[in-house]
Amino acid sequence: MLEQALLFLKIDPDKDKNVISMLKARGDVKNVYYLYGPYDAYVELFAASLAELDNLITNVIRKIPGVRSSMTCFIAD
Repeated sequence: MLEQALLFLKIDPDKDKNVISMLKARGDVKNVYYLYGPYDAYVELFAASLAELDNLITNVIRKIPGVRSSMTCFIAD
């Protein structure tokens, strides 16, 4: 069973297109959507384990230039 998470991102305005493009190119990113509101993007992620999700969020996505902050919601079932 795959682990899934929803990730909300705040992105620097001049880097939003680049961040979205980088996310869409990843195989472990299911969907990416632009948002209007307190967050700039909504990302659906999946991985084989919670450890892989943690690594993806912490060491990959949060380090993309232009990503200012994130909020993660792990899917319970």
